[in-house]
Amino acid sequence: MRESAKIILHAFHISDIAAHNDKTITPSAQWLIDNHYTIDKTIQQLRHDLSKSFIKQLPLYKQKIDIPRIFALAWLYIAHTDSEFLQETLTATINGFQKVCTLEISELWALPSVMQMLLIENIRRLSLRIEQTQYMRHFAHTVADKISLADNETKLHTLFTQYKPFTADSTFSAHLFYHLRGASIDSTIALSWLEKQLHSQNSSLEIAKADEHAKQASDGVTMGNMV
Repeated sequence: MRESAKIILHAFHISDIAAHNDKTITPSAQWLIDNHYTIDKTIQQLRHDLSKSFIKQLPLYKQKIDIPRIFALAWLYIAHTDSEFLQETLTATINGFQKVCTLEISELWALPSVMQMLLIENIRRLSLRIEQTQYMRHFAHTVADKISLADNETKLHTLFTQYKPFTADSTFSAHLFYHLRGASIDSTIALSWLEKQLHSQNSSLEIAKADEHAKQASDGVTMGNMV
């Protein structure tokens, strides 16, 4: 939990700085900025409610003896609903589980806190993606500037070789395209190189842009479901 709090806090800081510097941020990063105070308070409360000694007392999941079964149930529900909670679906999941084995009172009491704990883990995972996205956007901007400053084809092709591996990342490719297209110099050679790299990966500029948009939209929806 402590490590998750650190990762979430770091993603919050870099997103907040980017927003204050008028940089474009993802929907999930904006959600994190808006809700970080609530997330932090939730983590503090969970440290109190779900102590290690209490968790050790919970019945274990038979197939994985190191995991309390109420955690397995909560993970199953969160995974199948993309973190969107509805009383009807949660009740149906609990009732279905209890047809196999009856939950104890301590497990039912712990369920809300366990759900929150696992959501914090999901927020941690998405926070790492926020950091990666911010880094790749900045990196693409830096590479575009280097390409724009290359004053001969030898330097240009040296840069192409150096940064070729990064074109597999849709965030990098999409934002490198945006920066090259908006450059004040002729970027035809660089754009052609980028297109060829993507084609060699069975992709294209359109696919890279669509993948980036879909990824950010999906992360934004998942984050929003966690409120």
